[in-house]
Amino acid sequence: LYVEKYISNARHIEVQILADKYGNVLSLGERNCSIQKNNKKIIEECPATNISDIERKKVNEIAIKIAKSLKYDSIGTIEFLIDDKSNI
Repeated sequence: LYVEKYISNARHIEVQILADKYGNVLSLGERNCSIQKNNKKIIEECPATNISDIERKKVNEIAIKIAKSLKYDSIGTIEFLIDDKSNI
């Protein structure tokens, strides 16, 4: 049995990060990837207009924390789902 949390009206937000081998991590901003058809992204909107400034700050901070905790040292994307109650 596999159980997964249902996320109503999910918004798919991606944060692009840039990190080096010295532990420095930058967020290059977020983008909205919620507009999809047949599970394929149709539009990526940057910056994401469907999130609040509080959500924007939070996803960027979380993305940086994740990259630092993994000692990530490249360019990459960290993806989030945000529900209709702003749970990230």
